[in-house]
Amino acid sequence: MIVDGRIKVKSGSEIDHFTEEGLKFKDGNDLKADVVVLCTGYGDIRGPVRELVEPNIAKKIVPIWDLNEEGEEQGAWREIGAPNLWYTMGNLAMSRFYSKHVALQIKAKQAGIFGKRYSAPVNMD
Repeated sequence: MIVDGRIKVKSGSEIDHFTEEGLKFKDGNDLKADVVVLCTGYGDIRGPVRELVEPNIAKKIVPIWDLNEEGEEQGAWREIGAPNLWYTMGNLAMSRFYSKHVALQIKAKQAGIFGKRYSAPVNMD
């Protein structure tokens, strides 16, 4: 419904307050709305991860939840660009499912049978 224009998305300005007809934004714009859905919490997770590791490791962390040039998921449920640093995330169902994949990758590395992973070049922005 977003693609066909029936649902509108607004970002880039904070909400100042609700009005009788919708929203008033801090940039002065008004938006008429029947329903307002606030989608929060989805940002670049590299920031908090970078705060936990040394700077030389932090600069190696690839974008997470982003797709590479071939449409392959980057970062989630695999090493995130720095040796032996793994990341898994998502809702409970995804975390339970993919935790087994991550565990198998770590076990294969520890056993010396992991091998070379095929991976397209990564944009580090």
